Amino acid sequence: MRWNLTGSEPVYQQIADHFRRAILSGEFEAGHRIPSVRELATQACVNPNTMQRALTELERERLLVSHGTMGRFVTGDHTVLDQLRQQAIRRTVQQCSELLAQVGLTLEEAAKLLKNDEV
Repeated sequence: MRWNLTGSEPVYQQIADHFRRAILSGEFEAGHRIPSVRELATQACVNPNTMQRALTELERERLLVSHGTMGRFVTGDHTVLDQLRQQAIRRTVQQCSELLAQVGLTLEEAAKLLKNDEV
């Protein structure tokens, strides 16, 4: 797992975002066992408390499920996974819309570009 923890967001949020992307991309499928907090903290070069905070946030969102001494697993609840996908899509569309407005491109022009047509 590659960690790129830079920027203005708190590190625990960057870690949580990393896991969300891994789940969305299929790198971590439903039921996938997540390594221990200590192992992940060592890999990411962060304090175990920081990693714990990120994983706790993901549990609160129900993306990860704790099974006691067996560890944490990616949820098998497809409703939760579908909600995550929809949130990511809405966020991406919003960001794209803002960027298009900044460069003066209409939605129709952007659609043509996406279809590889000329504007």
